[in-house]
Amino acid sequence: MKTFVMIFFALLLTACGGYQISDDRPTTGNIVVLGASVVEGYGVQDTERYADLLQARLNTSGYNYTIINQGISGDTTGDGLKRIDEVIKAEPEIIILALGGNDFIQRKKLDEVEANLRVLVTKIQEVNADILMIGVIAPPTRGFDYSLDSRKVFERVAEDFDLTLMPSYFKGILLDSRYMQSDGIHPKPAGHVKIADNVWELLEPMLRK
Repeated sequence: MKTFVMIFFALLLTACGGYQISDDRPTTGNIVVLGASVVEGYGVQDTERYADLLQARLNTSGYNYTIINQGISGDTTGDGLKRIDEVIKAEPEIIILALGGNDFIQRKKLDEVEANLRVLVTKIQEVNADILMIGVIAPPTRGFDYSLDSRKVFERVAEDFDLTLMPSYFKGILLDSRYMQSDGIHPKPAGHVKIADNVWELLEPMLRK
């Protein structure tokens, strides 16, 4: 069963999305990472979180940006809606939108999750911030149809709003004990390194020197 699940996710974890820098976005240098426990850094030190690793990469690569970590464990897309007005007060140039995993753990209706994401994206785009969306694929234990359809939620939103989409955090680390904590949900420090590398590939083209 474990081998089947790994093959299932391997088929789903395919990168997609393109990007063009917006001419009218803010130039504050702020990048907000809006998410839940993976962003907050459950089970790792602050300096080991992928958001902090991205900050180090920005610094060493000569980019003048500040990462603002807005990860709160347990947050759903609905919780993100409650926070988004406060989040955009930072006038971010870019928001890395990484919500949805807890929705699927709670088996929220997919149309509800999609509606919340669409409102979040609309509010962010209204302030001309650019978005890198991190997709979430519900585990097959929720049902294979639900799992497959969960991916399509993020694909539709990304396509309709012309967003860069990273289909999942877990490309190259899922079900690998070198990278994942024993709960199978949260990455170890080595997993955060992998996530930072994967995010960087899509984030760097969005940056200005």
